[in-house]
Amino acid sequence: MRKTVTLILVFFLCLTSSSCWDRREIDEIGIVTYMAVDYDLEKEKYLLTSCIIRPAEVAMGLEEGLPGRRGPNYCITSMGDSIFQANKRHQLRSPRTVFHGHTVIVAIGEETARQGLKKVVDYLSREVELRLNLWIAVVEGDGKDLCLHAQFEELLSSEITQIILRQRKFSLIYDSSLKEVLDSLNSQGIEPVLTKLEIIEDPLKPEEIQDPLGIVEEEGKEKEDLKREVVQVRGAAYFKGDSLAGFLDEKETNGLLWLQDKMGEVTLVIKDPPGTPGRFTVDKIKGRAETKPLVEGEDMTFLVKVKSEGNLIDYIGEEDFVEPEIINILEDKLSKIIKDEILTVVNTAQEQETDFLGLGRELHRNNPETWKKVKENWEEIFPQVKVEVEVDTAIRRIGLTTEPPDYN
Repeated sequence: MRKTVTLILVFFLCLTSSSCWDRREIDEIGIVTYMAVDYDLEKEKYLLTSCIIRPAEVAMGLEEGLPGRRGPNYCITSMGDSIFQANKRHQLRSPRTVFHGHTVIVAIGEETARQGLKKVVDYLSREVELRLNLWIAVVEGDGKDLCLHAQFEELLSSEITQIILRQRKFSLIYDSSLKEVLDSLNSQGIEPVLTKLEIIEDPLKPEEIQDPLGIVEEEGKEKEDLKREVVQVRGAAYFKGDSLAGFLDEKETNGLLWLQDKMGEVTLVIKDPPGTPGRFTVDKIKGRAETKPLVEGEDMTFLVKVKSEGNLIDYIGEEDFVEPEIINILEDKLSKIIKDEILTVVNTAQEQETDFLGLGRELHRNNPETWKKVKENWEEIFPQVKVEVEVDTAIRRIGLTTEPPDYN
């Protein structure tokens, strides 16, 4: 009897146990690494472009003279009344099931971003295959135009990812993940800021270009006029509400990184400081920033305190700069540069009347009672608030050389 019961239990366990019910073979799926979302104003429809890997082509590599070489990925663009519908219509052109589990970059076209970020992010957050740590960026132009512009890596997604990872350390760009964008959209007192992508013309002449791929030859142009287009990650895109309001340049982006305490290591050049003509390059400048709201009656001031330090790495000049007075002058000059970068981006935010700086969020965190009183009118109050910046910079190392070489 006991054996019979045991056999029955084993039989039912076999029927109810989990298995690979949703298994998908690698040769049946199309792995998407890059997605671009654009919007057609005339047709009022979304354009979804997906870069799908050709596994066999990636394995073959870029061997010259290899017959049948088609490129490491192919791009599909589909149109729909919604992004989800456009994604489903990919299957009309793809023999494989489109799979987003390895998507690392989602690029939003400029016009799409002006129409509304929430419309895009809503789909991305609901798509179960997409990860929250993927990078989301705004393209100056159309996102689909980037698909075939990889120059150094096999895949465009790998190229952009490596640029972001490398430059994150040096703080030349503002990188944004899907999770960070969702947090900013759902938080009080801060507007979204996204990575900015653009296509630029390579200024090098053809004979100076190591990799000939991507060179564009226009009809009627001489050989010396040949050019190639490459993808560049630079600056940031800021929003008002969920609509794109504009782009930040490198100086403004640096100021935003300082203010939000996201600065990694940056390099600054000081030209002809008082008393010592020449150029001083200070590297590995890093620091900590703290923003505090000060409220006194109707007056509101935000105090930004920055403590930074760096190393003197290069000097072009003829004078001996080892004197402490010179080092003090350089430290003061660096502090002024950092302060100017912060105030520049503050002015941009207040002129555009959009708090992508997150000052409202700091008020909400530090003084919730005041925030309750002003949050409904923060859009009108923010452009009028005072922002004061205090920067304390120290040069810790000047290297082993205290004076320039004498070649006489």
